[in-house]
Amino acid sequence: MNPSAVPPKRAKRKKGDKRKPRGIDGERFMGVEELARYIGTTPKSIREQVGRGAIPYSKLFGRILFDKMVLREFFESKVVKAIADCK
Repeated sequence: MNPSAVPPKRAKRKKGDKRKPRGIDGERFMGVEELARYIGTTPKSIREQVGRGAIPYSKLFGRILFDKMVLREFFESKVVKAIADCK
């Protein structure tokens, strides 16, 4: 077998590496930690909401991912208007 024909091995990720898997659009998706920072809560709280089915998410490569466009629509649908705004 020709050694130059063997594809190079991919470097293994170190434990705790938070990089997104290849092919995930970092501009469109965010992870649990990023969403928690964005809305000012803890990652644990986000995971609890995911477990209850309260937040729309996708699971890819074992990771929970949130589509920013879907979250925007979700959050806009949750806006509560003041009574004064309804008159």
